[in-house]
Amino acid sequence: MSFDAMEGLKIVKDSEKLKWPPDKNQLAELISQYGCSRTAKIYGRSKGSIYYYCLKFRIPIRSHEEAVFRHPAKDFDRNPHEKMYLCGLIEDYNIYPRSSRRLRIQSGSTRPAFIELTHSVFSKWGHIRENPEFSRKTLKYYMHVTVTVNRTFDFLLDYKRGRIEFLEKNIEENLLWDYLSGLIDSEGSINVVKDDYRAYVMIKIALSEKSVIDWLKEKIGGYKTSTRGGFQKMNDNYKTIYQLIISYDNAVNLLLKIRPRHREKLLKRTLILDNLNDLRRAHYLLKKLSQRLNDETQNYQLYLRQKYIERHGKPHPLDYRR
Repeated sequence: MSFDAMEGLKIVKDSEKLKWPPDKNQLAELISQYGCSRTAKIYGRSKGSIYYYCLKFRIPIRSHEEAVFRHPAKDFDRNPHEKMYLCGLIEDYNIYPRSSRRLRIQSGSTRPAFIELTHSVFSKWGHIRENPEFSRKTLKYYMHVTVTVNRTFDFLLDYKRGRIEFLEKNIEENLLWDYLSGLIDSEGSINVVKDDYRAYVMIKIALSEKSVIDWLKEKIGGYKTSTRGGFQKMNDNYKTIYQLIISYDNAVNLLLKIRPRHREKLLKRTLILDNLNDLRRAHYLLKKLSQRLNDETQNYQLYLRQKYIERHGKPHPLDYRR
């Protein structure tokens, strides 16, 4: 993800946003550049009002058929390895039927590597939209990403409805590593732990679904913990998060079998495997890598803030940098 685009962002002024009724030429330019929904946000009006003036000024609006033609949703290729990878990855996404012919997949992140992963995995099958948003819990900007795919991806709904039944029916031994690759990309972490006496590899998988953690523990070993930390302490309605922790040789063997696609986790896996004979050095290199990735995330926050201002005309009311 390049941040050079930050310099060329067009920020809509409040005076432009409040100008109503709209000027014909200005409205036509905004419709062609942003579409009806985003233009309505710029003016601070409803989509119905924008649609009314488009009809009045005879400004063409893209029809649903044109949108489908421009952003076609392709059928899933039924690759079993890709299918199981997607089932693991979908844990970090919400998925629901958009219509009788479409599914919508949604998630969000403050880290650019996750948005890159979404594009690399789903862009060949459907249309992807990005919207900068602001979290009232963390007081940070994040990128909300939406993917529209067709109903050949209904197997993801089947997985969400009954995970263990789906896994027992569809997974084979050679497909387990594809599922774990997607699961670690979405809800896992890879690290090297060091104390005064030793350094060792540790992989964690965190889920609210206790049954999946128990099922994985039977398949690959490790030990299970549970936690209710962070914001969960403030709200009893939050689910308990269960963790499966794999360490030492089991973690190294798992690293050799999985194929993560998340850029950060792929970098960590490569770094660890390249330094298996000196894990203390791997720990030092991972700390440097983590600092670089954190700097990237901070720069991405600035990028998201500018994109949010471009979309809404001003920062979020809870943005302390106002």
